[in-house]
This record gives sequence, structure tokens and C-alpha cells, in this order.
Amino acid sequence: MATSLDSNNNLVTLDAAKRFLGQSTANSSHDSRIRDQIDQVSHLFNSLTGRLLKKRTLTEYYDGEGGRTLLLRQYPIRSTSTGITVHVVSERTNYATDTDFSTAARVSSSDVDVRAKAGLVRIKGTSFWRGTANVKVVYEAGYDTTGASTGSERMPLDLEGAVLETIMYRWERQKQHRLGIQSISHDDGSATFSDFEMPLSAARVVNAYRSRENGYG
Repeated sequence: MATSLDSNNNLVTLDAAKRFLGQSTANSSHDSRIRDQIDQVSHLFNSLTGRLLKKRTLTEYYDGEGGRTLLLRQYPIRSTSTGITVHVVSERTNYATDTDFSTAARVSSSDVDVRAKAGLVRIKGTSFWRGTANVKVVYEAGYDTTGASTGSERMPLDLEGAVLETIMYRWERQKQHRLGIQSISHDDGSATFSDFEMPLSAARVVNAYRSRENGYG
């Protein structure tokens, strides 16, 4: 059982999950099991949405296609035009290191336009020249899941609620020894349980946050 949360991916805090489960934050007797549920559900949401939902810094490489617009793999973008770094070279000569992406290959911040919610970057004065892995982007994207932020960086309430609801759903199923069970037969009939990974209301929220394809426009 987990002694600490997967800090790269946890979508809610331990205290938030305990409060949602109706447990005292001072009672640590079930902390390891709750951490396991937080980690499992957080990875499930990443997998089902095709995104890395928690805010982090990313270094990504793209094949240039000749245009001036690029959809990044993760969003919303948290870096401003001065915080994001975009490098473009006409041709890679060394794929083992980043030596091709020198300071001279960096697009000036004044020529970078960031559309945060859409995860879109536009450049002017040059283009994303056609090539293989010849575009490098370093940026920050995702949601703040610590609860400390109250602005646009904070994880949306519907998404946070879906995570907590799924944790409770799996917690209750585990308590009733129903994980992985399709049906149980009793003397007076058959009680059937649906073996879903999450409640339907949470699944609807997940669908709303599924990734769109990255690429050029």
C-alpha cells in the first residue's frame, strides 16, 4: 500500500478524499488504502482522457509541417509567451541530444502567441519548417490539483467532483467486496452488480475532457 501519493499525477489531496469519504482528516488508519485509490483513479482519468491532467513542465518534440500553428499534446497551457520556449530547426543532425536546438534556433517570445485553453501556439516571422522532430517546445500545462489556486489554473470543479465520486464508488465497492464481481446469487434470487470502473455521472465528465488530436493548423 502507498505510503505517499504519486505527486506527479494525484488529482486530489489525501485530506480532500478523506473529507469526501466522511472521514476525519486526523484519523490516519486508512490513509494507505485511500492513497492507493487516489493514485489508481488519477491514473484512470489520465488514461481515459488521454491527457496528463495535473500541472507539470513538459519537453516535447514535433515533426514540422510547414505551417505557423501547432496544437500541443497537453492543455491548458500554463506558460505565457515569455515562459514557453519554442525551437525550430530546418533539419536535425543529432537525435541523441538537443545540441541542434541552440539559442539561435529559439523563436523570440515576441513572435509566439499562446492560446492557453485550446493548447495552441502560433508563431510569426518563421514557420514550423518541414522535418522530423525538428520542433522542440518546453512548456507548462495542466491543472493545479493542490486546492491552493482559486484562479483559472485550479482543476475544474466538475472534474474534481468526478474524481472524488469515483474514489468513493470504488471505496464502497471494495468495502462490500464487490470489485470485479458481475453478479452474486442468493437463495432468494440473484443480485446483479454492474462492474463499471466509475459511476455514470463521472464517466460523462470524463468524456467532456477527452483529448483532441495534436498537430498543425
